[in-house]
Order: sequence, then C-alpha cells, then structure tokens
Amino acid sequence: MMTHQSRLPSVLETWQSAYDKAMENTLVGEPLEESYDLCREWAKWKEITHKAWELGTRKIDGVDVYHESFEVDSKLHDLWNEYGYPSFESMTYEEDGKIGLLDLVGRKLSPAIYEDFCFTYDWSLFTTDFQIVAKKDGKWGIVDFEGNIVCPFKYDRIVRVKDSMYHLVIKNGKQGVVNHRGKLVIPCSMDSIHTPDFKYEPFFFRKNYKWGWYWDGDSSFYNCHQKPMYDEIYYMTEEEWDKLDDEDEEFFEALVDGKMHYILEWTIK
Repeated sequence: MMTHQSRLPSVLETWQSAYDKAMENTLVGEPLEESYDLCREWAKWKEITHKAWELGTRKIDGVDVYHESFEVDSKLHDLWNEYGYPSFESMTYEEDGKIGLLDLVGRKLSPAIYEDFCFTYDWSLFTTDFQIVAKKDGKWGIVDFEGNIVCPFKYDRIVRVKDSMYHLVIKNGKQGVVNHRGKLVIPCSMDSIHTPDFKYEPFFFRKNYKWGWYWDGDSSFYNCHQKPMYDEIYYMTEEEWDKLDDEDEEFFEALVDGKMHYILEWTIK
C-alpha cells in the first residue's frame, strides 16, 4: 500500500505553472545567442540522425550520432533551465495582422495565417517532431510543420501536455485529450483532466465528481481505460515511484463505495 498520496494537478494547472515560470525570465543577450548556436547544431544533428535511421545504423564515420544529438539537446535544456526560454516574440512574426511561426534560429516555419499560437515551455520546445497549436478563425487546432491539419480548428482552447506528444483540448467547458495523430483518446466530455505532478501518464479525469483513468498500454493485457466510476484516486509519490525496479508491479489505488481497489499500471520507466 502506498504510504503517501501524490498530488494530481490538472493538466491546465501544470501547463500554466510552466508557462508562468518561462515568462518570468526570457532569453536575451549572450544566452539567447548561445541558444541560437545550439539550435543550429541540433538541427544539423537531426538531419544526420535521420540519415542514420534510414541506413539502419547508430554511427556515421565512427560517430554515434544519436549520442551527439542527445548531448546538444541536453545542453540546450540546461541553458533554458538556467537563463529562461525564448520569448513569444522571438518565435513569431507578423504580416498583415496575422502571425506565423519562426524556428529558434529565425527561419519561417509557417505562413502568417494564424491569429495566435500556444507554446508549452519544456525541454522539447522545437526539438522534437513538434506540432503547432494555433488559432484560426477564432478556434484552436493543431498543425504539423508542413501545414497539414492534425487536429481540426474547432476547440476553444488547446495546450500540449507537458513533456509529451498529447494535447489537452477544451470545448464548451469540457476537456479531452488527443494523441499525436489528433485522435481523441479521452472524450471531450470530462470536467477536468489530471496527471501525477512528476510525469505525464497515467491520465486521470473527473466527470460528475467521479474519477477514471487512461494510459497508453496494451488493452489486451491491462485495463488501460476506465470510465469515471471511482470516488477517489490515490497515486504514489515521486520518491516511491523512483524506488520501483523492473521486478515491481506498478499500481495505484482507487476508492469506490468505501472499498479500495488496487489497479495495475503499465508504463515505461
């Protein structure tokens, strides 16, 4: 049994906290120039790792390209942690009253056809197969770098779930979650959606004061999606989670009608 109860902040709360922290101190001067240099280097290694992937190898000319790419990404992450993130203005440009997206070295990534963008400030900002949360004709949607619509422009708000490729979508006051393909994995009918305060899965959601959950597991072996039916959900703390090893079964506790249920969880650790 768990000895503590981890906080289950809402996805919006976690996003807002990261956003507020990023806005307190944005990159300027020498750290900004260093960030640009690292982004240029990372873009170079991204092309090389893509070539290595096509060749089915980790090394090109004796260099482990995946390791080198990771090293640059880590340096960029450390820089942002110390000095702050790029500002909204440094990642956008304006034409005829609309805005477009810039990458972190100032190159145009999209035409200026949008009304707003929503960034999630975490280690993966622009350094993964990033998807763009944009506003058009008064509604929010998701597009990729080629401008293809991943998620239609029909929501009142969208934010990317921190450190993941999932997105929280909101419409008419109700919340849901879409995956990187734009598929709703949690229906947009929940009152709120939560995650542990130290990782993005499992998702826990509330509807009519009842709790359910979802994680991206093997549904043929684990029950990885449960409709809201529990009175309370209790999740382990980060300290307890860190102590787990490959032999341990991961679970959380769910209370209904005064009875505690122990729910096995599949996750990659």
